[in-house]
Amino acid sequence: NQLHEDDVVASELRATYPQAIQTLIDALRAEERTDRSISNIRSALTCFKEAVTELDTQIALSEDNIPPFTKTVKSVMTDHPVKRVAKQCGIPSDMLYGWLNGKWPRPSSVKYIRRLENFFALERDSLTTLAGFKGNEREEPRVGEAHSIAYREALSARSKSRYWLVTRENSPLGNQWTALLEYKTAAV
Repeated sequence: NQLHEDDVVASELRATYPQAIQTLIDALRAEERTDRSISNIRSALTCFKEAVTELDTQIALSEDNIPPFTKTVKSVMTDHPVKRVAKQCGIPSDMLYGWLNGKWPRPSSVKYIRRLENFFALERDSLTTLAGFKGNEREEPRVGEAHSIAYREALSARSKSRYWLVTRENSPLGNQWTALLEYKTAAV
């Protein structure tokens, strides 16, 4: 992102984080970095992103300002009736009113936050991270394919066979097995 150690980082870890991280991943792929290296760098940057979000929230709460989550929800909801948006999103209207009045969402309300993101076509987890929830609630997209393990492949192939021992048509073992089944399942 053409940033140096002395530069002030602002929107790269806030509003434009998804675009900045995608630009970084594209640049790392152009440098022919391994998929593992890209995943490690992305994971390390996630910690910084979460720290910036937490710091912004603490500063806003200590100065009696509006926290970033509430500010973003208010900016998205301008000129939209709350009850109508709540009904169309499937969010309880009391919950949405609470968020607009500065109430902090609970971890159980992540699905409602994601519905609001989808309704307004926001970047996935943009509101969720502002609410202080880590992106670990869902599976991160993997970069690259997992390598196969020979033992697991062989075990998978073996477990697909219903019968381990396949005998010929009139074998003594097959006849004994049929006789045993008839004996065990006979009415008398």
